[in-house]
Amino acid sequence: MMVGLVKHGRAALLAVALTGSLFAFTTRQSPEFRVSGYIPDVDTTAVSLVYDLYGAAETLATDTIRNGKFTLHYPLKEVMNVSLVYHKGRTMYSYPIIAEPGEVTFKLTPTGLSQVSGAKYNNWLLGYQRDSAYVQTDRQVFRMRQPGVATSPEAEWDGIEQFMKRFDIRSNYLQKYLTMVKTGLPQRWPR
Repeated sequence: MMVGLVKHGRAALLAVALTGSLFAFTTRQSPEFRVSGYIPDVDTTAVSLVYDLYGAAETLATDTIRNGKFTLHYPLKEVMNVSLVYHKGRTMYSYPIIAEPGEVTFKLTPTGLSQVSGAKYNNWLLGYQRDSAYVQTDRQVFRMRQPGVATSPEAEWDGIEQFMKRFDIRSNYLQKYLTMVKTGLPQRWPR
């Protein structure tokens, strides 16, 4: 009798295990993208992930910034470029992020430079944000945008030159990345 009970118990246990694993495969969730972030001096303000393909903006996720902190979640169907968007007064702020499986951290510096880290593509494609020349030039652009700084045509031209220098640094970084994609990416993208 005990042998029969053990045999039937094993069969029942095996059936439950197989059914459970089959159920786990059929209810598999899609990968999730998560952004945890900090935006200084912002409180009780909505922040969103927005996908904008050819002017047809779609809000993917929204949270409220509390004491500068927020977290956004989005179930992914594909890797895509999105924007992190919030409004402060009448001004809209928008920052690029790559929506991909995993978690990234977003930080806005006092000069307005966004820093995105974590997950594979954000580290690679937005790595120019960690380049010291880019950071320095971004600070100059920020300084030039302050009221009363560019009061002469020469000062305005200096501001435009800094803006173009920042653009060139970002473009060169991305061109280097694209070249590496064609020739084979390294195991670890250089900082």
